[in-house]
Amino acid sequence: MDSIGDEALARLLRDLDGWHRHGDSVWRTYQFDDFPSAVQFVGRVADATGPTGRQPDIAIRGGRVTLELNPTAGAG
Repeated sequence: MDSIGDEALARLLRDLDGWHRHGDSVWRTYQFDDFPSAVQFVGRVADATGPTGRQPDIAIRGGRVTLELNPTAGAG
């Protein structure tokens, strides 16, 4: 996946409900009923992003999961 420019990122964020920008990264927090539900969601994120080479930073706190991605950086 190629790097994305600032203007393109701003346009994408207008169309992505709940996503926010922090520096070069974008993030979103998801709320679940409990910790096991949050962990199941993280498993689905891992399955979906594994083949892409672009895994998000993930924080789990109780039933809350925050994903953070740096879409401007090349795949690691």
